[in-house]
Amino acid sequence: VSCSTVATCTEDAYTMCLVGGRYRVLSHWQNQYASGATANLYKAKLTDTTGAFWIADANTYEYLIRFNTATNNGRIWIAIPTFTDVEFWVDVTDTVGGQAYTYHSLPGNKTLIYDPNTFVYP
Repeated sequence: VSCSTVATCTEDAYTMCLVGGRYRVLSHWQNQYASGATANLYKAKLTDTTGAFWIADANTYEYLIRFNTATNNGRIWIAIPTFTDVEFWVDVTDTVGGQAYTYHSLPGNKTLIYDPNTFVYP
């Protein structure tokens, strides 16, 4: 059995590919202030390891995501600082290793989501 070691991520308006395309990132939210309206968020890729998501204005980010590859525990560290208290989900898929995880920010949360353990790296 052979394993793919080539990243297979294709970007579009909602899909962000980070760390050389290895990590596919998508996000959606449910706005508790707008009768529970739901929407996929648009992505803004800032660097190869950092991106942002926005809903109504490309100049106003709702939250960021950052992948730290310079780690000491064999994992990639993911930080999601938020600028909103609206409920949201960030889906991350490792297109090489096959791992997937959904980060969830509850309604009213205003704190950083930080994960130094889930994804094996490199």
